[in-house]
This record gives sequence, structure tokens and C-alpha cells, in this order.
Amino acid sequence: MYETMHGFWESVIAPADADEDDRVTLSEVTQAFAATFADRARYCEELAPVADRFFDPADGDGDGAISRTEFFYGDDPGSPANHIFGRLA
Repeated sequence: MYETMHGFWESVIAPADADEDDRVTLSEVTQAFAATFADRARYCEELAPVADRFFDPADGDGDGAISRTEFFYGDDPGSPANHIFGRLA
């Protein structure tokens, strides 16, 4: 996990520091993500490994999908990570 996230930081987030102030603002990181998501080659190279690291462990039966019973979305509406995954359908 460390190596994957460090690589993601080095190749996607750190270069987003456009004003070189050693801080990545929300605007800068949003632009970096948008550019990476828009480029299909970069998605496979940069974002897919990160997604795999987070979601593969939740896929308990290995079918390539996260079912309701496997999903690790919390019940606490105030949990800071819940906004990442969206509402459970």
C-alpha cells in the first residue's frame, strides 16, 4: 500500500503543485485528478493500481465486484471517507 500510494503521490499529486509552494491545494489536486481521469493511458497506469489496492480486499469472493455484503461503507453519515464512495444503492 505504501509503495502504491507513494508512487501515486510522486507521479500525480506532487507535480500538481503548480505554484511550487510545497503545498497542493484542492484546486491543484482537482486539476491533476481530472487530467489523469481524462487520459485513458494514465488511468490504467496511475489510478487503477490505487483503486485495486483499496477495493480488491473488499471483494471477498473474488468475483471482480463489491456486493452489498462485502462493501465497507460505514453507517456513520459523519464519517470522513463516506463521501468518496457515494450513496449505497
